[in-house]
Amino acid sequence: PVFSIFLKNPYFTPISAIFLSITAPITADAATTKVVGVNKTFSIAKKASAKVSGLSKAEKNIVKVTINKNKKKVTVKGLKAGKATFKVGSKSYTVRVTKVTSIKKKTFATTLTAKMNKNVSVTVNGTNVKYDKATWTSSNKKVVTVKSATTKISSKKVASNTLKPLKKGTATITVKSKATGKSLKVKVTVKAATTATTAPTTTPSVTPATTPAVSATPDATATVTPATTPAVS
Repeated sequence: PVFSIFLKNPYFTPISAIFLSITAPITADAATTKVVGVNKTFSIAKKASAKVSGLSKAEKNIVKVTINKNKKKVTVKGLKAGKATFKVGSKSYTVRVTKVTSIKKKTFATTLTAKMNKNVSVTVNGTNVKYDKATWTSSNKKVVTVKSATTKISSKKVASNTLKPLKKGTATITVKSKATGKSLKVKVTVKAATTATTAPTTTPSVTPATTPAVSATPDATATVTPATTPAVS
């Protein structure tokens, strides 16, 4: 039959396969990942004719996607912590919505010594925070700087960095969630570098050994008493 010929033809693509390729869900691996905070927005440029598609009913509770009047830009707003995947035209996007409730000091020395670097860390509390990043700034870069302007937040919700104290003074270090804007400010004081004092080396004085004086004791001369001859009566 004609139908069997089509099935045996290697160049023939079954209609079911075409249908699956169109309706298959968007995978995160194939999508461009974006991170946004709750009640924060970002924009995606698009062609005027491109349409937004792929958002499920549940995902519409996580993000709000709005096509601007000029139809050349899409605005995405985070509604609650979670993940949503959709398409703008033929390009796929995965959006991670993160919520940061607070940023607190974990290991953070506030008194530093010039020229002695110090590792510090903060705890970022919230939901989906591992997809966010922390930004670090110093209010006085002549006093203290930070090693990295941006650091990752670990799965344990910790962000770490290194402070580089330069000279005596004070500065405020600000750690901020890049996606949400939540921040922590820490005032640090830098003390002057301590100069090591080397004690002068002294040569010990050697007192020559003295030979004790020997008093010569004169030899005693023995007194010999002559033997007495008894008298003969």
